[in-house]
Amino acid sequence: MNDGSCADRIVRVSAGSEAQSGRLTIRRLRLRWLVAALALILIITGAAAFRARLSNSTSPATDQSYSGSELRGSAPDFRLVDQRDSSVQLSDFRGKGGGLGIPG
Repeated sequence: MNDGSCADRIVRVSAGSEAQSGRLTIRRLRLRWLVAALALILIITGAAAFRARLSNSTSPATDQSYSGSELRGSAPDFRLVDQRDSSVQLSDFRGKGGGLGIPG
């Protein structure tokens, strides 16, 4: 009888731990879904706020009160020293195509 009752106890203990493990797994799944839902809500809310901020911002192209500065004539000539210690003058580039690169 001792063998039977000992085996019966082992079965009961393992069945109880499986049920406990199942409850923990369900809780973890619920927690994961809750975290995912909250993250999705935050993303949607942030995107909506960002979009509203963009639509409320004024840019020179859409703002009628923007007067800007009108460019007339050529730029004043100036001289700088480049990274090779050679002198470079703006008039050296007259008539050549150029671009302005702004690192960001």
